[in-house]
Amino acid sequence: MQENIVAYIPCIAFHYKATEIIANNIDFEIAEFQYKYLLKHEKWLGDEKVKKIIGYECFHN
Repeated sequence: MQENIVAYIPCIAFHYKATEIIANNIDFEIAEFQYKYLLKHEKWLGDEKVKKIIGYECFHN
């Protein structure tokens, strides 16, 4: 950090702490589907939409 001050390099930093709360709630099956869908269709799908598409409730109840 001291180097930034000496070199006069502007810096704005954020510490995202929500991952500490949600880290254990991530469903990697849904996340993988969302990622692949995004790459192929350039559109993000929410968790509920993905669950309907892959029939999530049938396998995870």
